[in-house]
Amino acid sequence: NSPPNNLRAISEAPIALSKARKIEHVGLMKHINGPDFPTGGQLLNSKVELRQIYKEGAGTIRVRGEYKLEEKKKGGTDIVVTSMPWAMTKADLVQKTADVIISRKLPYLLDVRDESTDDVRIVLEIKKDADPELVMAYLYKQTPLQANFHVNMTCLVPPELMADGKVPSGSPPQPKKTGIKEMLEHFLDFRIIVTERRFQYQLDELRARIHILEGFTKIFDALDETIKIIRASDGKADAAKKIM
Repeated sequence: NSPPNNLRAISEAPIALSKARKIEHVGLMKHINGPDFPTGGQLLNSKVELRQIYKEGAGTIRVRGEYKLEEKKKGGTDIVVTSMPWAMTKADLVQKTADVIISRKLPYLLDVRDESTDDVRIVLEIKKDADPELVMAYLYKQTPLQANFHVNMTCLVPPELMADGKVPSGSPPQPKKTGIKEMLEHFLDFRIIVTERRFQYQLDELRARIHILEGFTKIFDALDETIKIIRASDGKADAAKKIM
């Protein structure tokens, strides 16, 4: 259960690690400030807490929806929710808020409307004398507008490579909880292996082609002799055998 991250940040971190393999997770966190949830949301964890979560590969990230206040033309104020915790749908938030209104658990809250397009925009209509912060404090506590994201970066980790770079036979990957540094190290090791295999394949293909060209060179250097061999041979198979 790994938190989503900004693509640019999560790309810069392995580049920094490839240049300095001894870099600590704190150095990597200069590139990865924390999770980047697609639905937005305000992180309530401190930088120290986030660093510890990314170091250990486990922990709880507290996220709450963000809001702004909008003055109405006829007086009064609307609360507009502009972001929400990850893995929560707008329909779910509207339904949970509507349940609060219907049950009259929060008399200050009158109505809820989903005016979202590409961005999140959920309008909460409140009484003119209501305190918006009091309304939001209740919703944070009683609805999924504030939620916890439980980080668990347990991965299938490949076994240690042997001295020749090969994976020991009969050694399947094992589950292991990894911090951000170890996870990126495995990713870099994997990319190095893939790159080496690609270059080795290209080199083998090139050597095979060079072998053919070397054969052509030998034939052209002894073209007259080759023609004599062919003419004196008993069919294609015999000619090929004698030429080789």
